[in-house]
Amino acid sequence: MFFILSKLLLFLLQPINWVAALLIGGRWTKVPGRKRWLYGSALAISVTATNPLVMNLAYHAWEVPPIPMQAIDPPYDVAIVLGGFSHSKQEPRDRLHLTRSGTRLTHALQLYHEGRVRKILITGGSGQVFGEKRPEALEVETFLDHLNFPREDLLIESDSRNTRENAIFSKALLAETLPNATRLLLLTDGLHMPRAQRCFKKAGLTFTSFATSQRSGPLWPPTPHGLILPNPAGFEAAAALLHEVVGVCVYWLKGYA
Repeated sequence: MFFILSKLLLFLLQPINWVAALLIGGRWTKVPGRKRWLYGSALAISVTATNPLVMNLAYHAWEVPPIPMQAIDPPYDVAIVLGGFSHSKQEPRDRLHLTRSGTRLTHALQLYHEGRVRKILITGGSGQVFGEKRPEALEVETFLDHLNFPREDLLIESDSRNTRENAIFSKALLAETLPNATRLLLLTDGLHMPRAQRCFKKAGLTFTSFATSQRSGPLWPPTPHGLILPNPAGFEAAAALLHEVVGVCVYWLKGYA
């Protein structure tokens, strides 16, 4: 039930849906004061979400920034890579299609080949509500097999459906296969890292955080593009940030993080 509700929440946290609902309400209401409030609210949300400075400041306040790979003191026992970095239905199906979060995987591979981590653990099942989908971790396993990645250095956890389960199931897998692993590196996006950190700490794991991407940009020097020129992609950025902020709050209330 929690999994299904989280997917519904993802839809409800889309600012562009709020704008659409407010505009529809403004179109149909007969009360002048209410009409002005609905249209004004739609405009305010649109301006806020598409303003690059506002979104950049919000992301700076939330994200965990990346650190240089040279700052990782080798060797770590395991790099735990959180799923959610590949397209599940992209065609053709004979390859792995990475999303903008694909750096979770590529950075883990670089860390491995530089000798900074000994093994890689991929954690991620199927996030599909209806129907069946092959777990993401198994898709990644097939991809890495094609690259001749050493099978003895790859751990696969393919049952988790959310960040909480990533943490719980990864801990169980490590306890079963590598009980002496103490140096763990946690890899996920800087945007997702605050929630991941809370979940993995709640699960009782000690780790070093390694953010693999940063959506915020430099604040200086200011440019018109970074200050006032509206960016329609801000709707998606605002939705992603809201999803993480609300996700942390819900996990905290449920005792998951």
